[in-house]
Amino acid sequence: ALVGLLASAGGVAGGVAWASGDGAELVAGDAPARAQTILVAAADASEGLRAQADVVCAGAHDERSINDAVEACGDLGGIVLLSPGTFTVSGAVRLRSKVTLQGAGRSTVLRASGTWAGPDRSEVGSVLGLHDGGTHRTALRHLSIDGDKEHAVCKGVHYRVDDYPSDAPEGPDPVHVIDDVHVLNTA
Repeated sequence: ALVGLLASAGGVAGGVAWASGDGAELVAGDAPARAQTILVAAADASEGLRAQADVVCAGAHDERSINDAVEACGDLGGIVLLSPGTFTVSGAVRLRSKVTLQGAGRSTVLRASGTWAGPDRSEVGSVLGLHDGGTHRTALRHLSIDGDKEHAVCKGVHYRVDDYPSDAPEGPDPVHVIDDVHVLNTA
């Protein structure tokens, strides 16, 4: 499945398949300079995937590497692809506007380790959340979140959109997509 994701993200011969301006058709070839795709490999990913990855996690505090990849997408946004494997997080992964965090299905696991406060200073934080209340147009796809109740206390996903302006140029709705995400063992 990840090979298919990489092929669709990287295209053939360096090009990509991208939607035309009105989104009506897919065009093969080089896309306009926009979002980028960053492959993040788990510490326990295959040697081949680790060799191809833009970022390789250490197996502890992996939220730091994933958050760095999210930040690297910049204002244009992008896709952060997570390899199959277990990413051990001891703090939240924070999505920024126009960023998709995408795994390779249930074989991609974000596993909590420890306890941390939420961005709203609540006692229990989440494995995944938004950068701030004004974050918009994010997607979370094809992965599992394991709160690991025996070793951690956390929520799975927490999105707070209280600060999103109703008169924003992108429209009044912050638009967040969560698709094929399995959450287990959370507070």
